Amino acid sequence: MERVILFQPYEFLSYSICKLLLDEGIQVKTITSSINDDLLFTSEKRMEIGRNANFYENDFDNDWTELTEDDQERIPVIIPIYDLFMKKEEMKLVANKDFLPFLDKLKPEFFPITLLLPEQYAYTPNRDGESIEQLTEFLFEKNYSCQEIYLPTLYGPWQPEEYYFQQLLFPSNDKCSLPKLNKREAVTDAIFIDDGAQEVFQLLGKGAGKYLLRSGMNQGWFQCVEEILADKRIHEREDINEIKSQWENQLEILKQKEANTGKLLQANKCLNTIFVKKSIESIKGIALQQKQFEFLVNCK
Repeated sequence: MERVILFQPYEFLSYSICKLLLDEGIQVKTITSSINDDLLFTSEKRMEIGRNANFYENDFDNDWTELTEDDQERIPVIIPIYDLFMKKEEMKLVANKDFLPFLDKLKPEFFPITLLLPEQYAYTPNRDGESIEQLTEFLFEKNYSCQEIYLPTLYGPWQPEEYYFQQLLFPSNDKCSLPKLNKREAVTDAIFIDDGAQEVFQLLGKGAGKYLLRSGMNQGWFQCVEEILADKRIHEREDINEIKSQWENQLEILKQKEANTGKLLQANKCLNTIFVKKSIESIKGIALQQKQFEFLVNCK
């Protein structure tokens, strides 16, 4: 694998994958639509990877589509629905007037598709949004080799504010605003962002299939929350008692939800469960998330 096409490179998971691909010496052609022109810290991310000679930032104008029959190279196309799902923006990419025509120009035999998806899509019979169904039907009709990778909550540097961990670590300026669990956040498990990206990278060459990533921790998401709440800096918050009370009140409901979801995932016989190789303990991953965000804020 020498080249990759990656959509929305400045989102959470896609950015981590982009950096990993560049570190591996792979050319990355990125395509950014206007979904999130005001994405937080985009300029900082662009500064970090934009000077790499293998990084190409474009719109839907494509110069890699004209592969000849003699060219044996296969160029993976990575579509990070996962990143957009938490912000309820997954349909905006698919609805972009240039998106499906761009895919239509590609030759399926040379451009395998990798869909990065929230784990909810693995057990929700009716996926949320007609546009996502439109995408999967389009890929099937065009005979694309399609790989689906399902992920739980990811954490670590660059985690967006929509996630519960980030809200616990860095509260809103509004003192009346308690952390709010996004209904779209998976509570079944939590994986460090770099470990998740590394596993996606390893799966790129495995061809079509459905894969569910897991940390191997028992109730990993809950463990991470407990570790954050145990941090002494969190105890300095004025609303710490309200946060703990809120957490205790919803804990049993969330654990029941986690148990029910686990049963649904086990019932899906099409999924290949992949346990990621951990490069770091969760408490250290959370500390990295905290340290990096503080650095960015102080540099502003």
